[in-house]
Amino acid sequence: MNKHMPFVNVHGHIHGQKYEGLHYFNVSVEHWDYTPVSFEFIRDSVVVNEEQ
Repeated sequence: MNKHMPFVNVHGHIHGQKYEGLHYFNVSVEHWDYTPVSFEFIRDSVVVNEEQ
């Protein structure tokens, strides 16, 4: 994955590495207070970020 690819890396754990940016979305339960994250939420978050 790099900033030139038109994809988003949706992941649930990162093994101690920190990934940030428009091409990564962490769905780890610890990150979202043990609440499920819907596909629509992920999609809308990525689309909003890409427009900025």
